[in-house]
Amino acid sequence: MGGGRYSFTSRKARATSKGYDRVTAINFKASFRSTSERIHQSLDPMGLHIRESRDNLGQETVAILIGIDFTGSMGALPTQLCKDGLPNMLQNIFDAGIEHPQVAFMGIGDHECDRFPFQVSQFEISDELLDECLTNMIPEGGGGGNAGESYLLAWYHAAMHTAIDCFEKRGQKGVLITIGDEPTLQTLPAAAIQNIYGAQESMNWTAEQLLEKAMEKYEVYHINMSCTHSGNRNKDNDWWMKHLGERFINESDYKNIAKIIARLTAQSVKKSGGISDLTQTDIDKPTTHLL
Repeated sequence: MGGGRYSFTSRKARATSKGYDRVTAINFKASFRSTSERIHQSLDPMGLHIRESRDNLGQETVAILIGIDFTGSMGALPTQLCKDGLPNMLQNIFDAGIEHPQVAFMGIGDHECDRFPFQVSQFEISDELLDECLTNMIPEGGGGGNAGESYLLAWYHAAMHTAIDCFEKRGQKGVLITIGDEPTLQTLPAAAIQNIYGAQESMNWTAEQLLEKAMEKYEVYHINMSCTHSGNRNKDNDWWMKHLGERFINESDYKNIAKIIARLTAQSVKKSGGISDLTQTDIDKPTTHLL
């Protein structure tokens, strides 16, 4: 269970340390594992009870869950995100005034079709975190013609399998952002949960139910990659608009994703009163062109 291996003690120290330089210049090799392998042990939800985001040495942490769609409709985007789109994510988050972020990555597939529908890392941060987690993920490139992907698994995981100090101690919600180009599948059967988590689940969940549960302790967003064929069709999706409103974001350039994540995190933390040295003007600076 993650507790957050922290490499930095202050913003000032981060800004001047070699460790900070390594984080902001991480080389995402994206030398992904073969799809013939099992899920990497550190990412396998089978038997998982809880992923924890805990405060360290008095640091008030912010839990951030980021889910990336690894299905076939995304094409090369997952690799591009890992190599070029996310290396500056932590720097952007620090610059947005978030002192102590703890990040967990999720690889999202299709629980109706895929061998590896869900992969999830621990909440922690270190110089090698992003490289290790994303390199170890299996980009199955699957999915099917079933009108959606398993974004609702990210909501299930957030609601049922995370414990985060920012919410439990301070009433400050974490941040959950999924990135993809499809609608969400509308049901998560108990059998699928049993297959993925090995849990004795007896309830079939709807997408609405899981989104509502996740929203109890997370600010939930979805970024639709409108540059893909599926994403372009999905950019006016009524379901997303109804349930997320302005938190459903269309974006055509994967290079903007790191800035969007930082902006959304800052907005969420500011809403909870967690940033005192950042003005609303700073937070609201546009970092992307919405379609």
